[in-house]
Amino acid sequence: MSLTKVLHYVGIMNMGGQETFIMNLYKQIDRTKIQFDFLTLGMEKGYYDNEIEKLGGKVYSIPYRKKSIIQYIKNIRSIFRNYPIVHIHTASTKVIFDVIIAKLVGVKKIIVHSHSISDQDSKLIHLLCKCFLKFTPIMRFACSKEAGEWLFGKKKEVYIVKNGIDTSQYRYQSENREKKRKELGILDSDKVIGHIGRFSKEKNHDFILKIFYKIAKDSNTKLLLIGDRRRKKENRK
Repeated sequence: MSLTKVLHYVGIMNMGGQETFIMNLYKQIDRTKIQFDFLTLGMEKGYYDNEIEKLGGKVYSIPYRKKSIIQYIKNIRSIFRNYPIVHIHTASTKVIFDVIIAKLVGVKKIIVHSHSISDQDSKLIHLLCKCFLKFTPIMRFACSKEAGEWLFGKKKEVYIVKNGIDTSQYRYQSENREKKRKELGILDSDKVIGHIGRFSKEKNHDFILKIFYKIAKDSNTKLLLIGDRRRKKENRK
């Protein structure tokens, strides 16, 4: 049986939600039949890059589109044309551009995977993208019904791909609990609410803080926010 190669197109393979989701799948598939390779942006080495290479995959890093649109087109054309399947992970309506190039170079199967229900684009651009993806022959994946409707519109066939995880990694361990509480100065009697997610608008930290403010007034409760990126300093204030 010949090896089927799938190219996953994602921003950078760091420990984000969609990236970890892909890696969970990658580690469980039969890699004698299917191989994942990755196209990332920014030329920065990702957290998962070494693990991908150990599992037999390749990581192609190219500069961002805004650096040079002509060079960007040349780069993804040269990479896309080597794969029968291209799986584009996105929360952005700019995916139109990549789908068109994949079509032009003859990619047999194009998967567009919606991982969100918002982006930074204008409503007009979003509407144009939704119309394009609604009528273009592609496979439509989404993390939820809402994410599917946001990017592809209603009444279109969308495969909802749930985020399966290895639950054994998250089993309760009393030793780890005691060690971490001591490290953070949290009393055994304290209640702890935790949130993991990058510090950006989509994760809605403002809402989390409003809710916690009401909870904390009448209880001995601590809030742990774990993440990185844009709004980290703002949330510290």
